[in-house]
Amino acid sequence: MRRRNVVTALVALLALVFAAGCGGGKGTKVAVVATPQGIVSAASRTADAKTGRLAMTITTAAADKNVTISGDGAFDDVQHRYSLSMDLRPLFAAAPGGAGPFSSMLDSPIEVVGTADTVFIHFPLFARLLGVSTEWISVAASSTGSSSFAADPSAFLDFLRGAGGTVTEQGHENVRGVDTTHLHGTIRLRDALNAAPADQRDRLQHALGQLGQNADALLDQPMPVDVFIGDDGLVRRMTISFAAPAGTPGNGATATVTIEFFDFGADVSITPPPADQVTDATAKFGQLTGGIGGR
Repeated sequence: MRRRNVVTALVALLALVFAAGCGGGKGTKVAVVATPQGIVSAASRTADAKTGRLAMTITTAAADKNVTISGDGAFDDVQHRYSLSMDLRPLFAAAPGGAGPFSSMLDSPIEVVGTADTVFIHFPLFARLLGVSTEWISVAASSTGSSSFAADPSAFLDFLRGAGGTVTEQGHENVRGVDTTHLHGTIRLRDALNAAPADQRDRLQHALGQLGQNADALLDQPMPVDVFIGDDGLVRRMTISFAAPAGTPGNGATATVTIEFFDFGADVSITPPPADQVTDATAKFGQLTGGIGGR
């Protein structure tokens, strides 16, 4: 009987250690404070988690058309890698004339793997338009094409560094099984850039590129943000809404980006494709995505 008790205690101890290592949310509670600094602190604490998974939804409204694209991915800041899979069919279907002769190439989602210096993309349509025969193409992470199309989605946490003004608590909500405190406030992207450490500024600039041709005009525009923070002090969901400023391309268009973070501390595996399956398309990719996005 005594041996059984010892074994039971060891199993319980191992379970506790495993839960803590995988971000189980059972550790010390962190007070959620409805202030700009409360949002910034939660974003920093989430970035410190190093690994995890995410789900991302982007909804745009322009010219009486609403388009929603969604995807999921993972991040590993230890290895400086991320992955993202997104279904772009709604985006192409909303374009004038729809997907046209390329519709058969949109049956599978776009797959992205990013490293510190390269973005790898698997998408038959892009391969066809670029005239390459390999399954994957690669783009230098520093290029305009990669920053405007496939930035690390976890970098959107850096936007929260620009929180300011009044922050209000909106109650509680369950996000993927985690009870969270809902905070509402505003951010300014220029403040986020100024507050970012030098070694993280490039990552933030890449994320800004995903806001399209109006990114520069949005730098000083107050943008509403909703942040859902768990008792562990980690951001579980963030939603940012923005509109194209008057007098800019896309005038009147609006967009909402929602990202949910989960499985913090998970052992994620993000592996770039083999070199013989990749063609470097850095020189052409910026022109291609610019044409698709109307930039």
